[in-house]
Amino acid sequence: MLLFPNKRLSVAVSPTAVAGIAYAGRWHPQPIDHQAFYFEDNGIANTLAGLAEAFKSWTTPGSIVRIAISNRYMRSALMPWDGGRLGKQESIILAQQRFREYYGEMDDWTIRVDRDRGYGKEAIACAIPTVLLSEIERLCGEYKLICDGVIPSAIASLNRHIRINIPGALLYGVLEAEQLWLLAVQDTGRSYSPSSIRMLTIPVEPIPFTSLQATLERELLLQGLPPDTRVVLDGFGQLPEGRLGRIDVASSKYLNSVATEMAWISGWV
Repeated sequence: MLLFPNKRLSVAVSPTAVAGIAYAGRWHPQPIDHQAFYFEDNGIANTLAGLAEAFKSWTTPGSIVRIAISNRYMRSALMPWDGGRLGKQESIILAQQRFREYYGEMDDWTIRVDRDRGYGKEAIACAIPTVLLSEIERLCGEYKLICDGVIPSAIASLNRHIRINIPGALLYGVLEAEQLWLLAVQDTGRSYSPSSIRMLTIPVEPIPFTSLQATLERELLLQGLPPDTRVVLDGFGQLPEGRLGRIDVASSKYLNSVATEMAWISGWV
């Protein structure tokens, strides 16, 4: 049971699991315990039931929670640089149009745009089912929790590992089950500037690494990236750490537990 005095918890929500990591320490929180619930993939209602059970078992009123949402519940797109002239609501309207072009009607999805893109850069926009977000908010209220943020796991991974400040062009991938999220990054000389986003489906049981490597090599060609482009892959603990061919596998704390690793990358450390 993850009841803890310092009231910090990072949680990952996926179609088959809810995982949580408890933290201790006011100024420099450190993980002290972790746990996961697993269940059948029977839609969002089943996931929310698992989240409610996790909150009931792990939290106390006033707990601070950060929540990472599985990539399988996310859609994403790049938004062009708008010259800095659009406000928040105008950016959302433009993003809604872009998502409709890519995915069809998105009436039941909530779209958010990264407005901290930096001057002249394209922005990452993400969409999550509205019912999932509204029910997370309701559950936080029901259990008297303080929600410190809800973030797609791919974006949480990018935020954590891009701190490495990688020079040059980059192809950044996040592998979760059969979903491979890919972000191509241009070399600006100072910070990353996204140039494309793609979501691919690949077989992963077991993960055929040679096929994954070939997929990434093909993406480099399709994206028109330089031959020396660095390839970084976050496998959420599904892959051995280190360098596999030309691919740098991002470090993982919780190997062989995708949901727990998702909770880790959205946490405080």
